[in-house]
Amino acid sequence: MQEDKPPVFDSFDQTAVCADVLAGALAGLTVNRERLRRRCERPALLATDLADYLVTKACPSALRITPWARW
Repeated sequence: MQEDKPPVFDSFDQTAVCADVLAGALAGLTVNRERLRRRCERPALLATDLADYLVTKACPSALRITPWARW
């Protein structure tokens, strides 16, 4: 087997695991469309607002920072 194949297979396996986790997280998701619409109308929805909200919900700092740092 070529040397570049194992990382490709590992990436596929990791993606499959992530897809399973995402499916589980979304299974219990409830969306309040009206509230979401009102929140999106705000002209100054900032990342700091999101961070402040997550702090009030006692979200661990790793979850507050990591996903958005990649955007």
